[in-house]
Amino acid sequence: MKRSMIAACAGLLALSWGAALAEEAAGEQAPAEMVLCALRDAALCTPDGSCATIPPGGADPLPDFLWIDFVDQRAWTSLSGPQDTTEIFGVHQDGNAVMLYGAQDGVAWAMAIDALSGAMSLAGVGPDGVRNVFAACTRVPRGTDDQ
Repeated sequence: MKRSMIAACAGLLALSWGAALAEEAAGEQAPAEMVLCALRDAALCTPDGSCATIPPGGADPLPDFLWIDFVDQRAWTSLSGPQDTTEIFGVHQDGNAVMLYGAQDGVAWAMAIDALSGAMSLAGVGPDGVRNVFAACTRVPRGTDDQ
């Protein structure tokens, strides 16, 4: 369950890097190489139709941060560290939205980040239910992580 939350959060955060996309499109700066997302809220909805907030520090805790490395196409959380990463299978830009997707440990995830505000939404789907995570993201220098 803990790895499935990590995979879900990694997917959500991979899409967010704030206003950097708009600046890149205007040719004002180099493409984002790494993004840091601060997770705000999360919920788990189960097949029986119930949904509950995922509390900080619970049995399946929500990590505080998610790092997304666009150069190496990987993501990790403050719980997993950069030695235990999730592969990003694909990245797509559609207007101001950046979308990422992947899968790990039986959980498929998809993330969308608003390139102007940095707001991010992630959904991780597995046999035990759907995890929804919301975060705020910003670009950071490559090599910035929790280790």
